Amino acid sequence: MTRRRPVQVYRLFDGDPGQVAIVRYSGDPDEYTAVAHTWLADQIGDGTLVFDYPIGVVAPRPRWFRMNPYNGDEYGWTLGLPSGPGRGNWFGSFLTVTAIGCSQCQYLHGAHHPAGCLNADIDGLITLQFGGQRVSDRHPLSRLTVHAVRSRRSRPGLAGGTPGPTLCDIDRFFPDGPGWSVGGGVMGPGMKFHACYLCGQVARRDFPGLAISGSLQLAQAFAADTGVPLAGHLLAAQVAKTGLVGLVEV
Repeated sequence: MTRRRPVQVYRLFDGDPGQVAIVRYSGDPDEYTAVAHTWLADQIGDGTLVFDYPIGVVAPRPRWFRMNPYNGDEYGWTLGLPSGPGRGNWFGSFLTVTAIGCSQCQYLHGAHHPAGCLNADIDGLITLQFGGQRVSDRHPLSRLTVHAVRSRRSRPGLAGGTPGPTLCDIDRFFPDGPGWSVGGGVMGPGMKFHACYLCGQVARRDFPGLAISGSLQLAQAFAADTGVPLAGHLLAAQVAKTGLVGLVEV
């Protein structure tokens, strides 16, 4: 008897804007990306999904799901959202797509963002580390995954700070989240950090030339994995510490 492989993608017909499906996966973002892109390519290729603008896939926001029979109907199911593991529950994420370009004003990189746009007057990027502990090393909320957020200096009539979500669009203020640290975090010898792949993509696409700052160890990992340049003061610290202008992992 051959055991059937579980269905990996469930099409959504009624969800939040941009939500088109639910992906069932292990929690590995590389697995999610492969499944999501393959499924989207098939759906777009046969005309099931139609978009009149370029799209990108939003980073996964993992949670638990289950499918419940609807009134005993063999073919009818309703979606359940349990709070944790349990019999019949499985791990996954809503598959959300977004228009490529600025999420606020839809201008592509290089254009002038109007006042009020989240990306207006951004003059730097800075590392962000989540405080997740009971997740795999490359999980988006693992403390070993280095994200980036926007950074803006205060000016007359313009508030500074680090506005908005991570560049991969994770809302760091979501309820019961694992906590996070901007510019610093938990570091030490033997900890091997990885840049968030989607944060790196957005940094290069929407903020070409902007440098990454934060703690030297986290910023180095982000720069090495994504090609985003280190901020000047961190580059000077790196040269003083190692004698190297660039670090390449082999």
